[in-house]
Amino acid sequence: MKKSLKTLLITMILLFVILNIAGCVSENKSSNIKWQPEFNISYPVLITSVIDGDTIKVQISNGSIVTVRLIGIDTPEISNDHNNIYEYKNIINLSCLTNFGRTAKNYTQMCLLDQNGYILFDEGAGLKDQYDRFLCYVYNETMIDFNNQILNMGYARVYDKETFEKKQEYLLTEHSAIENKIGLWSCQ
Repeated sequence: MKKSLKTLLITMILLFVILNIAGCVSENKSSNIKWQPEFNISYPVLITSVIDGDTIKVQISNGSIVTVRLIGIDTPEISNDHNNIYEYKNIINLSCLTNFGRTAKNYTQMCLLDQNGYILFDEGAGLKDQYDRFLCYVYNETMIDFNNQILNMGYARVYDKETFEKKQEYLLTEHSAIENKIGLWSCQ
């Protein structure tokens, strides 16, 4: 009886170790999966958080959370210290810009947070920026281009240092917002 109890105990310990190793290997495999998105494919996502008006976090289909920087736009920062005069054409009123930075963040939260949507990569912009954020067009469930929408509201400018397919379309939207002194363009 002593021998069979010892054998049973050893078997249980081995089984416990094997199951734990198997669980760890499985867990490591899923957490080490690197997402390799492709251009010209709309990826369904859930918007999980908003960093600021032009940066969000999304959950992709494998469950990972990734940071996305909206291609082609730039919203003012939410702190006076991080905004610069003349960064937005002739605007020198940093308090006004900061106010619209907060407005842009609130607008992005209102439109996207906890919503399903889509992201799309642009070959001209590449997959990631210098801060390792994915560069994407962001669309809501009805496929409305949010990047262009926030420009239309006057809460962003075109980030023209990037190369991207929709640059001319975005510049036209920005021009209209400037002409009509919409959003941050009323700071002049």
